[in-house]
Amino acid sequence: MEPQLGLFETAKEDPKVEQLVNFLNGRGWLTAKQIAAHTGYNDRAIRSIASATPKILSYPGSPGYKLTRQATSEEIDSAVMLKTQGQTMIARYVAILNEHRFGTPTKQSELIAGQSAYASGK
Repeated sequence: MEPQLGLFETAKEDPKVEQLVNFLNGRGWLTAKQIAAHTGYNDRAIRSIASATPKILSYPGSPGYKLTRQATSEEIDSAVMLKTQGQTMIARYVAILNEHRFGTPTKQSELIAGQSAYASGK
């Protein structure tokens, strides 16, 4: 059974993914507005398509969208924000679960322990 996509998720097999990859080829960083002007995709669609493939680099604070294979090492290193954002989201998820299950506020140390347990698959 195929996993169901969320409302604004794009499947990696969607032809729009390869279309955007091909469009970005050799163009450097492009903003969503620049991409939209040529493709007709709105901001949400562009984010969704880019998130469906590691071939497209974009992260909080980036200048826009660029092909990963055409990015510099420094640009790849800047994508560390994705990891930080993910860790923050996992910690929030653990806090919500604890609040729901136990009705107790979650201390920062518990968030970190929960985050570590999540990362290790426990």
